[in-house]
Amino acid sequence: MAKPAVHCLALIDPAAGHLDPGALGARQPAPGVRLLRSTIGRGYHGPAPIKGHGPHRYTFQLFALATPVDLPAPERARPRAFLPAVTAPVLARGRLTGVYER
Repeated sequence: MAKPAVHCLALIDPAAGHLDPGALGARQPAPGVRLLRSTIGRGYHGPAPIKGHGPHRYTFQLFALATPVDLPAPERARPRAFLPAVTAPVLARGRLTGVYER
């Protein structure tokens, strides 16, 4: 099975409280949001599978960490290197999977 593409990776300050629509946009992320490099760039661009390619699964994961991520230059780290380097205890997590086809 192929490794999934990471479409968006963001660090969100808990003080942000909530995120409005467009908060993960690459041009102007919401206050308290740090967008990191992902497989396809920065920011969330929405689902866009190849037309006629069949259904694609999109999994959204959220992790509440006990301490802030403290890595040198996380904005430059690739997702496959960044994610395993996060060592803070996970206080809570959520997962949502959707399917989209064009």
